[in-house]
Amino acid sequence: MIYIFNNLASLILFVFCIRLNFKYGWSAMHMEDQHNSKNEIFNLGIKGPGTPIMGTFSFLSGIFLLTPRTFLMGIIINIFIISILINIAAKRKNFKLFLWEILFFLLILVMLFLGFPFLK
Repeated sequence: MIYIFNNLASLILFVFCIRLNFKYGWSAMHMEDQHNSKNEIFNLGIKGPGTPIMGTFSFLSGIFLLTPRTFLMGIIINIFIISILINIAAKRKNFKLFLWEILFFLLILVMLFLGFPFLK
């Protein structure tokens, strides 16, 4: 019973994380359309090539999370992106985004603990 619960929780976090990675990656690639956005991430003041680069890494993370062999690499890239956003939000004193990114950081750590869904 616990096995099924762990796999189900892992699958839910897995789908949620992949969706967020692709959504943020797509948004970052189309940054010029987001100038009047209410999205907190786009209001951090990241200018120039920084946003498309982070969007590319977010896409890569989502792709790496799809297979069991590259799952750990996807987690590492995700942690890298989230830690950069945490640092920028703290520097800009945007505590709402800071707390959200801490929550996503913990989500990634739980996902790492649970592992790839239905692999065991």
